Amino acid sequence: MESDLQKNEELKKDMKIIRDTVAKCRSDGKDNINAIEERTKATKAMEVANASKDEVDEMAAKIADEHAKKAESAAAFEIEMHIMTELPELYEQYPFLIKRLSKSIDDSYLDKFLKGIEEVAKGEKSLAAVELNFGLELKKTFIDSVLDKKK
Repeated sequence: MESDLQKNEELKKDMKIIRDTVAKCRSDGKDNINAIEERTKATKAMEVANASKDEVDEMAAKIADEHAKKAESAAAFEIEMHIMTELPELYEQYPFLIKRLSKSIDDSYLDKFLKGIEEVAKGEKSLAAVELNFGLELKKTFIDSVLDKKK
């Protein structure tokens, strides 16, 4: 049990390093994304000078959304490549985790899962209890919510 607890602590430390690196990469790239969005808005506004202000704003917002989606995808890849080159041992050990954390995806379930593993390692809960609670929470979030919408 002690080695599981140590592994969990090591994983938490590694995740912190990965999350910090991802956050730094995202903050470095945000200025570039904002500049692209502003240039695109200005260009489109000049092209549609005869259009109404609402039409120009709507068009600029759509274009900015498209650029943000493309930039986010490219940024996730750049972040992953940065981690691969700067932290190769972590990338080799946790490739899926790095891919997931590089994207803007909710990782709160990962934290809950790690907390459950820690509780099992400390002997606070049984593995069966943690699995059951985690499964019920996932069911509530992903299955029950869809079924409720269909009613």
